[in-house]
Amino acid sequence: MTRATLDAPELQPKEIIHPYVDASGQVAFEVVYYVRPLIGGGYLTDTRGKRRTIVRQRRPSGEPGSWVWGLDAGEFMRTDPGKNWFPFDAAKFEQYPATRERKFFDTAAPIIPYQLRELRKAIADTARSSSAKMRMRLTSFAARGFVRPAVPTAQRTGERSMRGSCRAPIMSC
Repeated sequence: MTRATLDAPELQPKEIIHPYVDASGQVAFEVVYYVRPLIGGGYLTDTRGKRRTIVRQRRPSGEPGSWVWGLDAGEFMRTDPGKNWFPFDAAKFEQYPATRERKFFDTAAPIIPYQLRELRKAIADTARSSSAKMRMRLTSFAARGFVRPAVPTAQRTGERSMRGSCRAPIMSC
């Protein structure tokens, strides 16, 4: 098998990218899934026959088109300016060309729940829906005379009481 065969586009790993965006809508980091196709068709599988998936995480480096492969703070390296940053490995770094770079990133990627935007929308929709349902129920109960205004017991009965207000059905107050 030649190198040209291995470099064929149909044999390159397939990427599935899941971006994690912060509250402002900016990509904070991405989770990248790779699956490798086989020459005769199908995909590389594990011992159970499931597709073998490689998972990696990356975050923007602050430079256009460049990523930091890792979410933690720490020391990273790359072969040339403009390329991606990878966790520092002294042995590999020595083999890189003279244009190599080494840098310490002192901040880690933020912790963001999966699908934050959708999660916030669902919470807001639930809150709107719940408060609308509650208003309808209270209006319905009040129309049938089941809810009495919050009036201290002493004012309703004319006697002295320290019980405060009563919002229970009329029959039990």
